[in-house]
Amino acid sequence: MSKAIIRPDSHGHVDDVVITCDTFRLERIDKGSWCIAVYRGEERVCFSLTSSKGSIRAIVTEDDFDCVDDTPKKAK
Repeated sequence: MSKAIIRPDSHGHVDDVVITCDTFRLERIDKGSWCIAVYRGEERVCFSLTSSKGSIRAIVTEDDFDCVDDTPKKAK
């Protein structure tokens, strides 16, 4: 069973990622900047990782898998 899940935190930032994949790639772009790509055949999901002043930020830059947020929604 393939999974493609990206869960955000309360501010909408990437918090938890679960993706079943064929290939994982991590590439350093610059000092404090990395690109992560996970592949299933020719399709991929890519993240930009940047670090500044002790914090790391992840941003989804490509999503060919149509990842979902499966966080249970709280009743209002």
